[in-house]
Amino acid sequence: MSTIKKKKDVPPREQAPKTRASYTKDVACAHNDPDAADRDRILSIFRAAPSGIGMVVNRIIVDINYRICDMLGYSREELIGKSSRILYPTQEDFDFVGKQKYGQIERTGRGEVETRWQKKDGTIINVLLASSPIDLKDLSKGVTFTALDITERKRMEEALRESESRIRSLSDNLPLGLVYQIDSGVDGKDRVFTYISAGVKEMHEISISEALKDSSKVYRQVHPEDRATLVEHERKSFEKMSHFKAEARIILPSGKMRWSLFCSAPRLMPNKHVVWDGVEIDITESKKSQEERESLQVQLAQ
Repeated sequence: MSTIKKKKDVPPREQAPKTRASYTKDVACAHNDPDAADRDRILSIFRAAPSGIGMVVNRIIVDINYRICDMLGYSREELIGKSSRILYPTQEDFDFVGKQKYGQIERTGRGEVETRWQKKDGTIINVLLASSPIDLKDLSKGVTFTALDITERKRMEEALRESESRIRSLSDNLPLGLVYQIDSGVDGKDRVFTYISAGVKEMHEISISEALKDSSKVYRQVHPEDRATLVEHERKSFEKMSHFKAEARIILPSGKMRWSLFCSAPRLMPNKHVVWDGVEIDITESKKSQEERESLQVQLAQ
């Protein structure tokens, strides 16, 4: 009588692994559900986005990604279900965003506003918020938003404004002189003031706006006998991209005459235009002293 061997059950952990073909089949089945595929894509974006993403319903936080948690120092559990007022340092900030953003959504379908958020540790950060409703006709279905931390950008902008303010203050208070910038175009023949300091009023008896609008109001004041020399100095400096320095007599609208020293340096811009950064200094008294010394030397030599 033969002995019949019973087939042993193979534990699940010992069963053969799925082949590549079986995995491909599973994936193909999953892709037959377009809604599931869309959800997966949205969740992937939600997790991977470098900016904060969330959703609010009646300004109650119903979902956020971990980038917002990183930005603010809160856990998801500490924010989900809370009024978005928790994100703002003051009631005024909260009200301002609500008025601005939802007003834009009503008019254009989306809203964007710069505001301030407050981190869990009390630190204030600058944020750019952009929002769009899921259903334009029914905001109670939720409004999605993105939040970008722009604190560093705002800090740099403020530093730039302070630097520009200091430079403007220095140039506007330059005694017996002015600071200017001229765009001479590609060929060096244009003369357009892109900046001129407040000294132009005293130096040329015209306003800043007049000089910016029409640079010829300054150039026409150069004494006719000195214009050719000035133009030649400019041409040589342009060709060699070297520093420009020249003296010239200026005849003011009032009829007074004075001497000016012009010093500038050219720069080639990305658009191929040549821009000159320069100063004009009133050297009338210096020229008078020089003439007196020369006259005295002549007298002594006789």
